[in-house]
Amino acid sequence: MLRALDAEVASDAFGMGGAELEAAGMDLLADLRRTSAMGTTEVLPRLPRIVGAFATLCRAIAARPPDLAVLVDLPDFNLPLARRLAARRIPVLYYVGPQVWAWRAGRLREMARTVTRAALVFPFEPPLYAKAGIAAEFVGHPILDDPAPSRDEARRDLALEEGSRVVALLPGSRPAEIRHHLPALVGAARHLSHAFGRLVFLVPVAPSMSAPAVRSVIEDAPVDVRAAQIPARTVLAAADLALVATGTATLEAARSGTPSVFFHRASVATWAVGRTLVSVQHLSMPNILLGRRAIPELWQWELGPARLAHEAAAILGCPAAREQQRQAMADAVARLGSPGAAARVSAMAAELLS
Repeated sequence: MLRALDAEVASDAFGMGGAELEAAGMDLLADLRRTSAMGTTEVLPRLPRIVGAFATLCRAIAARPPDLAVLVDLPDFNLPLARRLAARRIPVLYYVGPQVWAWRAGRLREMARTVTRAALVFPFEPPLYAKAGIAAEFVGHPILDDPAPSRDEARRDLALEEGSRVVALLPGSRPAEIRHHLPALVGAARHLSHAFGRLVFLVPVAPSMSAPAVRSVIEDAPVDVRAAQIPARTVLAAADLALVATGTATLEAARSGTPSVFFHRASVATWAVGRTLVSVQHLSMPNILLGRRAIPELWQWELGPARLAHEAAAILGCPAAREQQRQAMADAVARLGSPGAAARVSAMAAELLS
């Protein structure tokens, strides 16, 4: 989005983000990679960094008041920041709104007081925001702006042997997700290898992931599990099946049309709190978009090696089940709009700046 703005405007941008925003020219005052956390057990150790980043941004806003603030996701951080910005009469464009349709709908009242416009990535969101008096627009999902490789291209990039049957293992990128998910995935890989013979299991290692943490789990695995420092979308495009932690990766799997099993496990404390607040019936976005469990999901205590392998084997061994999933995934992706989300958000920003 920053690259799509006028060069002079982009050169004056400052805030919190990661390597891509810094490369696009933003003055990086706080590193998102050092503050991002999920769940109680992850937030508490990082709380000093989070508070420090918030204070740094508030000081910068006071010292060099911006003409516009673009807040992206992270509602627990960005909504308090929006209050500070609104108090200074600085317009706020909120991109990727809080998932108020799933939990904490009361956030809409706060956004109505502090947010000038909202750019939303799911088609069912604008009516909820409009009802709360928030000017909102569905801009499409940014995942569509980044082309996925073809199966042949992905397999060539991964140097896979001709005819290899590949299973992608996506535990999530945060330390807690690797800790909670990856051992179960490796256990499921062992069961699947016994059932189907030689399979190649690939774990995409994102820059934000701890490669040593991944290696410590897979290095002694009795099956062919490989860590690949290559984008998840490439591994998914190459795979015959994927085991995917809930999050944006489920949409990547759907876009690739890769038959999948989705799953989620959190700490006991996080799960106990979350289940009392969450109002949705499904945890993965493809199933939420479809309004039905078209792709299997395993939650919390269900996530064990044997159960995961059982669900995966039912798909891997059945061409009809795989085709049924591909059709459902294509339907879900079609509901995400069309490519060009970044350009649409940039247009909204330019309008607010004019």
